[in-house]
Amino acid sequence: MALMLLPNSNQKWLTTCKTFFLLVLVAIDLGSGSVSWSLATKPAVFGNDIELHCNLDNDTSLNGSRHWSKGDNVKVLVVNGKTINDTKYSEELDKAKRTSILTITSLDTGDVNVPYTCQHGFQTYKKVLNMTVENFEYHPDKSNASFNQEDDHVLFAMKFEKVFPVPTCKASYGDQNITNLLNISSVLEDVFYKVEINLKYHHVSKGCMHHPFELDCCVGTKTIKQRFETANDVCLEMTPKLKTDEKPNVSEKDQTLGTYALSQHPIQNPNFTQLSPTLPAAGFYTSTPHNLQPMMNPTIDANNKLDMLTQKVNEIFNKMSMIDELSKKLTSFDKTVQTLVKTVENVTKRVDEVEKSMNFVNEQFEHNNNDVKEVKSAFNEIRSEKRCH
Repeated sequence: MALMLLPNSNQKWLTTCKTFFLLVLVAIDLGSGSVSWSLATKPAVFGNDIELHCNLDNDTSLNGSRHWSKGDNVKVLVVNGKTINDTKYSEELDKAKRTSILTITSLDTGDVNVPYTCQHGFQTYKKVLNMTVENFEYHPDKSNASFNQEDDHVLFAMKFEKVFPVPTCKASYGDQNITNLLNISSVLEDVFYKVEINLKYHHVSKGCMHHPFELDCCVGTKTIKQRFETANDVCLEMTPKLKTDEKPNVSEKDQTLGTYALSQHPIQNPNFTQLSPTLPAAGFYTSTPHNLQPMMNPTIDANNKLDMLTQKVNEIFNKMSMIDELSKKLTSFDKTVQTLVKTVENVTKRVDEVEKSMNFVNEQFEHNNNDVKEVKSAFNEIRSEKRCH
């Protein structure tokens, strides 16, 4: 006699079968095992690729399905090596080391301070990728630095628009360590720091400086060096001034008579008798011969050259300051353009990710729909067999 099942009985039978199959899957995949992931690339430098390693213990089967997801909303990144964004994420299983390796291409700010979930079978491990000083670095492409000499002071300033962590710096002037004179200020903007470094140093020699100024700043594992030559490296040695009450003996060259010496004593004339009572000795005259060239003071000439050179150096520094200002404006404009380009790129990437996510969801939906059809077909066969009996 055929067994007739009521609609309610059919629904209960289907629910019972689903529960039974679920328990079987849990019994197969869910065992005594565990997984955990950690940051494998240290230091993780922004702009470079990094790896997250999900380690499977010896009790976890390697045949389970592998998933990597991101964020609190569980955005799926990779399933069994297949990714929704192959330009940003990739995954491979190292069976020898029992490790699932997630590679994140070109680390950016959207990749840090968010949770990542590694799932293998029914084993799941979720943790936030925190941006710490020990493990993360952002190296600035360039810095705005200026160096000036004003009177007896050396003035230095440098600015980093984006850097991480805050640099540690040391400064020297020749053989002197002047690190204690550095003034470093930092402001946290988003996840990076904006840093300004200033120094004012009073040197001993006001007119001449013979030593280079050097600054070394360490940003994690990278060292940024600055070196400036002082004005003294191109200036002349200052000539000591002669006392005004001394009259130098200078040899000059005449165009007709050759070299002569201008003596401080009068020249004797044997055919001339001096009758003036104002001079103590007669028979001498003190006038300079008319055929001698006029004499120049070398001390005045050297001082004039030094003044001209100092004036030229000041003009060079003024022009350098104008160039620095122009460079700052060009840098600001370049950063604005780069920011606009990055914004457009991020929007484009986001649109691509959404499109790939929708395709991925559609594929999964199709697979699940096929599974449902197979289950329905199997139950229809079972119902048919029962009705026949």
